[in-house]
Amino acid sequence: MRLGIIDLGSNTVRLVVWEIYGRGFYRTIQEQKKNIRLGEQSHNPEIAEDKIEETVTTLREFRRFCENLDVGRIIVVATEAVRRAPNQKDFLARIQTETGFEPVVLCQHEEAYLDFRGVTGSMEVKNSLMVDIGGSSTELVWIKDNQMMENISVPIGTLDLTEDFELADIVKTEAKTAMEKKLLEAFSSIDWIRENVFSTMILVGGSARAIGRIERYRTRYPLTLTHNYSLSCQDIKALYYHFMTKNAATRAKTQGLERNRSDLILGALAIIHTLCRCNGLSELRISGKGLREGILHEHLTSHYDCYPSMLDASLFAIISHHNLNRDHALHVHRLAKICFDALVEKGQLDASQEDVLKCAAYLHDSGLSIRYYDHEKHSFYLILNSEINGLNHKEILLAALAARYHRKVETEPSIVPYTHLINKMDLYTAERLGLFIALGEAFDLSLSGLVYDLDCAVLDERFVLRPHASEDVSMEIHKAMKIKDKFQELFHLCLTILDPVTEQEAKSQPFPPALPKPEEKKSPLEEVCEAFRKRQLRAPSEANE
Repeated sequence: MRLGIIDLGSNTVRLVVWEIYGRGFYRTIQEQKKNIRLGEQSHNPEIAEDKIEETVTTLREFRRFCENLDVGRIIVVATEAVRRAPNQKDFLARIQTETGFEPVVLCQHEEAYLDFRGVTGSMEVKNSLMVDIGGSSTELVWIKDNQMMENISVPIGTLDLTEDFELADIVKTEAKTAMEKKLLEAFSSIDWIRENVFSTMILVGGSARAIGRIERYRTRYPLTLTHNYSLSCQDIKALYYHFMTKNAATRAKTQGLERNRSDLILGALAIIHTLCRCNGLSELRISGKGLREGILHEHLTSHYDCYPSMLDASLFAIISHHNLNRDHALHVHRLAKICFDALVEKGQLDASQEDVLKCAAYLHDSGLSIRYYDHEKHSFYLILNSEINGLNHKEILLAALAARYHRKVETEPSIVPYTHLINKMDLYTAERLGLFIALGEAFDLSLSGLVYDLDCAVLDERFVLRPHASEDVSMEIHKAMKIKDKFQELFHLCLTILDPVTEQEAKSQPFPPALPKPEEKKSPLEEVCEAFRKRQLRAPSEANE
């Protein structure tokens, strides 16, 4: 089934088409937009005739587009520019008559709620201020533990600020002062914003995504991911003062900034900068998901048996889309997690890496959709560029590295392009997680679950595994033992695999068993010294012989 959502925004009219399959899995298959600016001329909220004509023409094109894509359902919504227009009824009637669409004009609370659904359906939120910067309004939502606590719509947007304070070119000092005063008064009067201590500010909307792109280009950020990109209030302040002194032609040449948004970017930066001043925030995150994704999630939860975990939903969607062996992926993860948990218990690993391990184990074979040979390299690329909700950029990169590392453990992937995000210790973590996946894959070599369980224990300087199997698994054990030297190097433990047992034998034979202490290996220097000491202790007559 294909679902299309059209958003009649104050700045842009946008269509997004999703393909929905399985248990509410989805992927974006097309996106179209037209920069119409329905909210232009804030002093006269009536939608101009030329804007109506352009909107109707655009919607006709969108309808033809959806028909060619065999879209089963199209939802059309309108926000602040239409909400406040005196000629709203005439505008909607024209659209219905000439295009067949019946737009739903969202009230302020509905718009805030759908933004909230889009954000919380794609990232974990502890205590954050969500800010959706539109052309004619700014939606503010307090989210705590993925629950909407408060919301308010402030009738100030980027189009309003650009027109009222002439922000499209170099800004006059008096205009800057007046704008900042207006924004400060508007936001500081909201008690729950002024009095709360938010951990982050989550930015939603086209202007927010543009700011994220600009900053990624400026810092030469190694990933192309927009969603969940992090930046600081200091970054916003620097961009704000940078654009304040640039003329229109210079702004339009900014890398990452679309030309049709170059006159609006300063208004968005002014709103964010003022909110940072009001609340003392330091960290910001860009959300690539907002109102349209909120509508999508509402549709999915109403019509599908969706996974409760956003991470599981993302991973199973990728498994389904690339036609991967789901049973093998789950089994490798299960076996890898048994090993992971044993070392977490001993304090050698951080339990917070559990989701990274899950992502890497589920998708370690995703590169097979490109080709078998070197598929671990293709898995790295696919994980790094797939839509994975519930992980931040660093965690996605670690998962991609772990998946890349699982097959050729002797090859250390380079982190030079990614030093913006990770360091040598992070690579060390990824290598260790990759070893667990290598073990899990070795024990499921035949893709049939012959090794259906593992006993695992850390004894002295050994990492002891006892496979549960009812058939011969000598090939699986041989494959697993190939990583023994690397395991010793990374964990300082000797990988030891006992003879497999059946389920019945596992109940009667105790685990962990008593094992002889491994012989201590001496270095060549220690061996020479010991030989010298023995020679010194010999009798003089023996020494002369």
